[in-house]
Amino acid sequence: MSLDNQVRVNRLPGTNGLTCKLTLAQNHKIFQQRFGKAEFNFVPETFKLSETSQNPTSVDPEEQHTVDKVWIVKPLNNSGGRGIYLTSKPEDVPPANKGWEFLVQSYITDPYLINGHKFDLRVYVLLTGLDPLRMFLYKDGLV
Repeated sequence: MSLDNQVRVNRLPGTNGLTCKLTLAQNHKIFQQRFGKAEFNFVPETFKLSETSQNPTSVDPEEQHTVDKVWIVKPLNNSGGRGIYLTSKPEDVPPANKGWEFLVQSYITDPYLINGHKFDLRVYVLLTGLDPLRMFLYKDGLV
């Protein structure tokens, strides 16, 4: 792949496995199968919903979910928290507008909080070379 000298990108080609919610969950499940669930137990149970399927398709079809769980529904084509909501039954989430797909995950009931609020960490890295690996960590990340 070649880019014009004036072009800058914020995601490297081929990193979809880390930046796409569904692909990340699917890859996590592969690592669980390969290395064991004890070592890879940090991603909640995950399903994909689309307009063509009323029933959720589990990343792990053998895994049974508990009926009493709360689920978080995230549009796959959105970012910044837009379109996210909670439900107690992922099966009842209706198909949305054409072309929209959703990631449904079991909601963490006892998350880490800062002053009573959920949070995420944003750490910025500038990658300047792959062979040898050269990267710079921006000291002022976001919480």
